[in-house]
Amino acid sequence: MQFNRLFSLLASVLIARTFGFAADQVPRFELVRQGGAESINSVGDQLGRFTKWAHGAYVVMDWMGGQGPLFYTHDRDGLRTQTAKIQNPDSGYIYVFGYDRESNGSIVFTGQIETAYRVESPFLGWTSSDGQNQKLLRTGNYFPYEVAVAPDDSIWTLGYEMVNLNPEDPAVNRDANVLRHFDRNGNLISSALPQSQFDSYQLHRITTGLLIASQDRVGWYGPRGKNAIYTEVALGSMVKADFPGAGPAGSAGLPVSVAFGNGNLPVVSVQENSARARTIYALDRSRATWMPLDVPPMGGFKFTPNLAGGDGTQLVFKYGREAGFFSVHQ
Repeated sequence: MQFNRLFSLLASVLIARTFGFAADQVPRFELVRQGGAESINSVGDQLGRFTKWAHGAYVVMDWMGGQGPLFYTHDRDGLRTQTAKIQNPDSGYIYVFGYDRESNGSIVFTGQIETAYRVESPFLGWTSSDGQNQKLLRTGNYFPYEVAVAPDDSIWTLGYEMVNLNPEDPAVNRDANVLRHFDRNGNLISSALPQSQFDSYQLHRITTGLLIASQDRVGWYGPRGKNAIYTEVALGSMVKADFPGAGPAGSAGLPVSVAFGNGNLPVVSVQENSARARTIYALDRSRATWMPLDVPPMGGFKFTPNLAGGDGTQLVFKYGREAGFFSVHQ
C-alpha cells in the first residue's frame, strides 16, 4: 500500500514537471455551463471546425472556386440565415486575411487584391450579412493581417507596412504603427506600436497571430509552440505586456482560436498534430501562466470541443452537433 502511494506521488510530480506545471499550479479556473446542451443543425451548412462565434451568431467563410470568398451567417441553433458573396471591384484575385462580426450583423474583413504578379492592394472591408451592401477601404502600404471587432463595434487591426511586398524597402515608413484602431466607418481613431520596434520574426508573428478586443484591452496571440507569445495592450495608456505562450515546454502546438471570457479572461485553443490532441487554456495573469481548462465533451465525441469564440461574458464551444455556452469562474 505504501509503495502504491509513493509511486502515485512520484508519478504526479513527474507529470507536473513534464507538462510544465508546478504542484500548486493545478487548474484554478472552472467552466460553468449557461443552460443545457444546445443542438446544432449542421446538415449542409458547413458549420465546421473553424466556425467563429461573434456578436450573437456563427460566421463561416468559404471559397467559391476562384470567384472569391463567401460568408455564411448562422443563428444560435446553427440554421443558416444569410449568405454574402464578396464582389471584387477589380479584375484580380481577392485574398481574405481575417474576419469578424459587428453587432448589426455586418461582417468586417481584411485582405488584399492581386491585380498582377506581386501587385497587391491591401484593404479593410465590410459586407452586410446578405451581401447587398459592401465596401472596401484601401489601406495604402499597410497590410492589416489580423482584425477584431470590439464590443462598441470599433475595429482593431494588426499588420505592417510594405513597399513592393518588402517590409525592409527603404520607402517603408518605419515610424508607422502596426496596431490601428478604426471606427465602424473606417476612420482611423488611433494607432500604436511603431514598426521599427519589430524585427522580421516579430513581423512574422503578426501574419500568423490571432487578435481579440474587449472594451478596455486588445490581445494578440501568436504564433505557435515554444515560440508563442501572448501580448496585451491596455487601452487608454496603450501599455504593452507580454506573456509566455500556453502549453508544455517544447510543444509545437498551433493556436487555433482565442477569445475573451467574462472578466477579460484570455482563453486559447491549442492544437497539436492530431485533432484529438487539443487543449484549452486560460491565462492566470498574476502568475503569467496558462492553466488548462476542463471542457466537457460534446456531440457524442470524447475529443476536446472547439473554441468558437466569446462575447466578453460567455465562451462558446462546439463539436459535432452540439454547442455549449460557458462562463468562467476562478
